Amino acid sequence: MRYITAIYLTLACTLSACDMAGHGFRGLTATRIQIGEMHFTMRAAGDQVEAIRTNTMARPRMDRVSFLAGSAIEAMTGCRVHKIGGDVAVALAELKCPRGRDLSALALGGTYRCLPQGEQGSSSLCLKLD
Repeated sequence: MRYITAIYLTLACTLSACDMAGHGFRGLTATRIQIGEMHFTMRAAGDQVEAIRTNTMARPRMDRVSFLAGSAIEAMTGCRVHKIGGDVAVALAELKCPRGRDLSALALGGTYRCLPQGEQGSSSLCLKLD
């Protein structure tokens, strides 16, 4: 019985940490963003943003995940995503920001809903929900 309890306790702890920040992003304010059919928890550090996909999907495609994460990051920061990598669960983006631009929108936290405008380079619009 103790063995089964330990398994359930371990499983519960693992699942409850599904949007835990990665190395270099711990302790930073989380911003929750919904864009299209995906939900992300994002944190910014320097010129990098970590986007953790928090919704369940049967077979997420990396091209769709990176496109929506990149669109939300660009809309929230006003910076261009220079490089994005990772996997379908966690994307890491490197930004190129205009001089003087900071990532203060992501540092404020909160919950946003972004409306993707199109896949041919037009920007997204994000609305603060709380």
